[in-house]
Amino acid sequence: MIAGIASREREGLSGASREALDKILDETLRASRMLENRAAIAKVDAGSALPREWLSVEELVGAVLARLEPRLVGRSVETSVDGDVLIHSDAVMAELLLINLLDNATRYTPPGSAIEITARRVDSATTLEVSDHGPGLSAEAVRNVDQPAESRRGLTACQRIVASYKGKLEMVPRAGGGAVVRITIPDASTSPTSRNDK
Repeated sequence: MIAGIASREREGLSGASREALDKILDETLRASRMLENRAAIAKVDAGSALPREWLSVEELVGAVLARLEPRLVGRSVETSVDGDVLIHSDAVMAELLLINLLDNATRYTPPGSAIEITARRVDSATTLEVSDHGPGLSAEAVRNVDQPAESRRGLTACQRIVASYKGKLEMVPRAGGGAVVRITIPDASTSPTSRNDK
């Protein structure tokens, strides 16, 4: 709620006032994500079964970009998502996954460079990728992705959520520089037609 009000107020400001409000927005969103990630890790570590439903990835991406609009000011986000791509996941967890991947990309991507989101179906699974043009990946970052240090808690939450769905999280170099974080979530036994049968 605070972020929403501040975002609306931002439109009427300029210069130092807008910069100060941007810092408030960024810190508010960061604090919110920290709480969400802690809750997600605790839920998964407690052995709680995560529910699933069929979700439109196109709608998911749109909702996440709207939520992160203040964080993405001045950045270009390119999407390549077919309108009929579905993901079999809990809606809250799916949104948190994508938010964390985008947050990670914005942290390391120079202002003005593009962040790319792609989604595709491969056999009976959905793959989401977020690519950036940052400094790339260190061996330590890849090795420690599942360790809950505060600086990488978002990726740790992603790792735990994806593992609970028997999926996979991969961090690989991007051709031409930067990094790609890829998550793959396999379907459960239900058919996509069940999305309309609830």
